[in-house]
Amino acid sequence: MMGEKKLSWRHYVILAALTVAAFFPVLRAEFLNWDDQTHLIRNEAVLTFDLGGMFMHVVQDIYIPLTSLSFAVEKAVFGLNPFVFHLDNLLLHIAVACLLMGLFTRLGAVPMAAFFGSALFALHCAVACPVAWVTERKDVLYAVFYVLALRQWWAYLEQRKPYDLGVTLLWACLSLLAKPMAVSLPLVMIFMEWWKAGSVRQVRWKMYVPVGVLTGVIGWMTYLHHTRNPIGDPGVSALIWIWTLAFYAWKFCLPFIFHPLYALPSPVGLFEPVYLAAVIFVGIVSVYIFRVARHHLDRWLLLAAGFFFLSIFFVLRFDSHDTHVVADRFMYLPSAMVCLWLGIKAEALIARHGRWVQAVIVVVMLLLAVRTFTYAGVWQDSVTLWSYVIRHYPQQEIAYNNRAVAYGDMGRYDLAIRDNTQVLTFPSNRALAFYNRAISFKDWAQEKIKDKDPVAADKLFRLAKADLDAAIGIDPYYAKTYNHRGMVRHLLRDEAGALEDLDKAIERDPNYGEAYNNRGNLRSAAGQLDLALNDYRRVVDLGSFVAEAYSNMGIIYARKGFVDLAMQNFDKAIAVNPQHGEAYFNRSVIRRQQGDMRSALTEALKARSLGIAVDEGYLRSLQSN
Repeated sequence: MMGEKKLSWRHYVILAALTVAAFFPVLRAEFLNWDDQTHLIRNEAVLTFDLGGMFMHVVQDIYIPLTSLSFAVEKAVFGLNPFVFHLDNLLLHIAVACLLMGLFTRLGAVPMAAFFGSALFALHCAVACPVAWVTERKDVLYAVFYVLALRQWWAYLEQRKPYDLGVTLLWACLSLLAKPMAVSLPLVMIFMEWWKAGSVRQVRWKMYVPVGVLTGVIGWMTYLHHTRNPIGDPGVSALIWIWTLAFYAWKFCLPFIFHPLYALPSPVGLFEPVYLAAVIFVGIVSVYIFRVARHHLDRWLLLAAGFFFLSIFFVLRFDSHDTHVVADRFMYLPSAMVCLWLGIKAEALIARHGRWVQAVIVVVMLLLAVRTFTYAGVWQDSVTLWSYVIRHYPQQEIAYNNRAVAYGDMGRYDLAIRDNTQVLTFPSNRALAFYNRAISFKDWAQEKIKDKDPVAADKLFRLAKADLDAAIGIDPYYAKTYNHRGMVRHLLRDEAGALEDLDKAIERDPNYGEAYNNRGNLRSAAGQLDLALNDYRRVVDLGSFVAEAYSNMGIIYARKGFVDLAMQNFDKAIAVNPQHGEAYFNRSVIRRQQGDMRSALTEALKARSLGIAVDEGYLRSLQSN
């Protein structure tokens, strides 16, 4: 632990400054339409600060309550300000790099080697994704607690104090709650004790029972959700597994081209060049590492190799049906000890050859920072991100689909439909491609209604219905297609057909809250108020579109003359979603009817501030009283 004390505060300041410079573009970045909605923007538990929801449920099959809690705190204090979320990702990354520098010196590295190793980690392009993508907060957050656990564990190995073991368990628990990839921690701890002691017989196995139990439940459940079981030829699965391992090593060593998505090389076969190269590479490296371990040639290389393999092991894939089997973000923490090894090598070269080598290393670091700066800019917004993917992988359907959504959000429906149409040229997922293009037509039509162009809107609605018909003809079991066709039929004034489609949507997915809400709206408009109430109650039970359902129930109760019940439901809508402008406006109408003009005006102004088009005449009538 003495080595860490030799680090100067200047090391930390320089490291932080370099990292901020390399990742400065992320501070101007927006949210992305790639999982940011699921994890943050539309995550009810985060938006309403529902601790029970965060700790009792998974997000996309991953248990990450601490990550969700960090989002909830930011949202509660700063709102949905992308700058804050990106800044916090960057600050967490800096914290990881600084903690690693301290850990490196605790392990025995001299300060210069620890600085070079942590700077390489902080500036490497391989870590750009977790820093630049808000959704990947879980990587930088779990890494902070993971490194804290390792630092405390090393202190325990040196002094055997129960306090250090207890704090290690605390950091391990927090790391697991941020991301289950921390399930590797017990394996890494065992490996590090063996690496320190130099013998398996000196490892105190009983010390690993608490952390093993701690990681067991969360890790096992998540692994069951995400493990890729061999499908078909075991030889093919083995080749894919070897290729994924080689991929991460190649990407780290050759940091030139990085992508948000990678395609699995096809076909898979031993004599395909990329797979043959992977087998040879992994074979040679494995033999060399075994020789290093057997003859005690380079203990730092052994640490790097063991830490890398054990910490990335659980994300190595072997399923040929999963075309996206690798991702840069999985290298985030596993690359740490490789960076330390390279830092030690760099320091040794400087000690042997002098300052000119130091100058070369500094230039290499700066080039890495420039490359990371450039790649960080790719994550600026959804259009920039998916355009980058399309340039390098022109057959990626997800890229065209997500860019189409981004164009739609910008009001560029012509470009959205162009991307949707491009996806129709691909052989797979044609039903989804028709569905997505129909949504673009439908959204464009609704914009035309706002622009008071009913002729254009009618044409676009009919194009949307034609695409939805085609999607249902290919896949008649997708509930969302019926839901949207029902709404298009409603807008084309085919009420019977609309209700028929919504019934089918609910039949295919009895837990489809949006379909119940839409059917309730149609029933309410048709005067079937009790049936509509039943649909809205079902929406509340399902937990989606809850604010809309409460607001709609309030409208029905107001129509029935039950003013108190109406206000209670409007209050509930606002409690669920304080940004629900329609509920404020509806409360304003009731306040006006009750003669409370001041409160009615306050509610109406609040509704207008939330985007509700409030008639100026209505406001003047309230102001005049």
